[in-house]
Amino acid sequence: MNKFGLLLSTAIIGFAQPAWAAQDKGSDQTAKPAAKPASGAQTFSTGVARGRDLLDSAISTSIIAGDEIEHYSARSMGEVLRNMAGIRVEYHTDDAQTNLTVRGLPMAGSGSKYIQIQEDGLPVVEFGDLFAATALAFVRSDINIGSVEAIRGGSASTFASNSPGGVINIISKNGRDTGGALELSTGINYGENRVDADYGAHLAQDLRFHIGGFYRQGSGPRNTGISDAFRGGQVKFNITKDFTGGYVRLYGKWLDDVTPAYTLVPVGVSGSNDSPTHANLPGFSANKDTLFSRYQPTYQVNGSDNKPYTANFKDGFHAKSRAIGLESQIELGGWTLNEKLRYTANSGEWAHLYPVMAAPASAVSAFFAGPSASLKWATGPYAGTTITSPSTINGNGMLAAVLALKMPIRSMDVLANDLRASRVWKAGHADITTTAGLYYSQQSIANSILAASVLYSVAGGGNAALVDLTTATGIPMTQGGIYGYGSTFAGQASTVDLDAKVRVLAPYGSINWKQGKWALGASVRYDSTKTTGLAASALTGRGAGFAAYDWNGNGSISRPESLTSVIPLSSPVPLNYTVNYASYSAGVNYRISPLTSVFGRYSRGGRASADNIMFTPAINFANGTLANPAAGYSPVDQIELGWKWRDQALTVNLTGFWAEAKETNLQYVASTNGIALKTIARKYRAYGSELEASYKRGIFSLSGSVTYSHARIVADSTDATVVGNKPRRQADFIYQIIPQLQQGAWSAGVNIVGTTDSYAQDANKLKLNGYTLVSPYVAWQPYQRVTLRVNVNNLFDKLALTEASDASMPATGVTLARTINGRTLSASLRYDF
Repeated sequence: MNKFGLLLSTAIIGFAQPAWAAQDKGSDQTAKPAAKPASGAQTFSTGVARGRDLLDSAISTSIIAGDEIEHYSARSMGEVLRNMAGIRVEYHTDDAQTNLTVRGLPMAGSGSKYIQIQEDGLPVVEFGDLFAATALAFVRSDINIGSVEAIRGGSASTFASNSPGGVINIISKNGRDTGGALELSTGINYGENRVDADYGAHLAQDLRFHIGGFYRQGSGPRNTGISDAFRGGQVKFNITKDFTGGYVRLYGKWLDDVTPAYTLVPVGVSGSNDSPTHANLPGFSANKDTLFSRYQPTYQVNGSDNKPYTANFKDGFHAKSRAIGLESQIELGGWTLNEKLRYTANSGEWAHLYPVMAAPASAVSAFFAGPSASLKWATGPYAGTTITSPSTINGNGMLAAVLALKMPIRSMDVLANDLRASRVWKAGHADITTTAGLYYSQQSIANSILAASVLYSVAGGGNAALVDLTTATGIPMTQGGIYGYGSTFAGQASTVDLDAKVRVLAPYGSINWKQGKWALGASVRYDSTKTTGLAASALTGRGAGFAAYDWNGNGSISRPESLTSVIPLSSPVPLNYTVNYASYSAGVNYRISPLTSVFGRYSRGGRASADNIMFTPAINFANGTLANPAAGYSPVDQIELGWKWRDQALTVNLTGFWAEAKETNLQYVASTNGIALKTIARKYRAYGSELEASYKRGIFSLSGSVTYSHARIVADSTDATVVGNKPRRQADFIYQIIPQLQQGAWSAGVNIVGTTDSYAQDANKLKLNGYTLVSPYVAWQPYQRVTLRVNVNNLFDKLALTEASDASMPATGVTLARTINGRTLSASLRYDF
């Protein structure tokens, strides 16, 4: 609370101060896309020293205007970002689990390792791939958004920390334009009701504000057995004081939102590794059902204090985020000073069902209990009843071994401050722009990973039930469907408790020279990342991973009770290490004509490792220092060559790229026991091109992009067999296109996104089929301020897989996969005022 008070006091002082004198009025980095002057110039402000015309900038960028988002039929932020060139997005509609990367850089873990997600110019969290929550877990798409800017490669590595692949900046409206909207929307074929509202205006000539947010509730697009699997919302607010030469702005955010965690589900697979066919199992739709159950809303697990803890799985991912920030710009003595300061209190909890095996019931029972084992319903309407025909359970005869994971997030708070000063100098006919800045952040990572190992039936409609398993000799292998009160199915004691802080200090600077048609620039950054804290887990070798506990209080210890995961809280690893690295970038741009330009750039950036190495051999568990300094950060080298064209009707950006990255990370992989946590240390290389274009003529407009990536694993210190292979889930082509028509009160369009084939795992055996998703919309304005809209997402109900756990065709004919949601229809009524 002291940090909130400090920021609020600073803001009040800033609003009370008289305006600073200056020669020119400062430019407010407004939330709306930069207006195009008569010349057609378009400026860009994310990941660069100063906003400038894109045809004079040696960078690759994309901008989505806030009012374009409603055309995408998007149900989450991930579905918005999939429309940006070069960005590969794995989205599953629930905001908490979107993965993204750029230009062939690997997606070895989860989240967004190489791309930093920002709101209004500062990171949502410093590291986008934290194990318990990704950056987008604390971000929601609503009508507060003025625009979304993305820079790929280029100066992103020097104007932000931990962003060598790029920066995506979600920029809020700020009251420059008076007005607002009220929008009511509902799911036609799924359960969700939502209200969005916003309003912005001038309180005085030099004082403006904006406020907005949303609230929603409903079961969502998949069957979970939970009537309010989606519930919650957010409010964002800002107020801006303008003065000669700049502005000062105070802003805040309040988010409290619950979304279900859609993870892997069983999917039928047949054919061959090179040409697989995926299909729904009888009684279970892979893109409409989940393993969540109305019969099992809670589980008993061993808590982070090694005491019994009731884990509520109804909450899915419960995200809480409260932020207060201050932003200002002033002109002083010819210098432009920019200050951004924000404290964000992020917390919550993540409950999800992670299946590690799905197979015919006879195979599962034999695997865990030997031949001739018997099955009995543990929960549901038939609880206590013997299963006499396992091959016909729920019409598919399947059972799933599932890790019921609960991750309480005590704190993912982040304090971030970015101060920079820039000045334009005249040198003959040339303009020389110099910039110097200092960035500081402190990221808290305080969370636990708790688990229970359970046996589930595979049933749609939220009707899955737990199953008890007994050996042929009468020994119970489960207790109420629980095989172990811990991470038994992971094959190791992987429950953990982490309480760490990561501090980043990064001075940076740049110099840019522009004369006539030529523009040259170079920038440098030096990141020093200090990690301290305590990491407790049997994975570190400090203490036993399992112990016995009498969960049912009957005075005896059953086999499941003997497999209770414990955290060695009395012997944590004292984390204490520092990682230092330099980033730099240099580029040249030539303006061939007022309509076109070419550019080239070389960049080297880095991404400091966060919690993905804290329980691996990269750490010296004796003293908490780095055992392998190379694992402390992942360097990325990139080369770009590009051509840009812009006239009144047509915009084209064509960029060729080459990238090389080294990284240490963790992956969940299939194993003989179900699943295992694997450490990887690799070098990747990718090259390709991206084409982004838009065209408008009369009532017709067309925009889209296509990205080609030739990516390979070129070195691996732990598994030489994957060298030369494609990284898992990396397609050669990703694409999106949006044709639209607008005539009078009517408008219609279709958002088409797709990908070509990829491999499920790095072994490059079993393929994931490519897919094309078609999502149309139609809108009608019966009155001037009233809009009726119908959106369809995934019109043809395509079964699209974004990942699968098996490296090769499974003998059981069933794989575990993440899928994109099936067809959903929504309708909305909007009133603008």
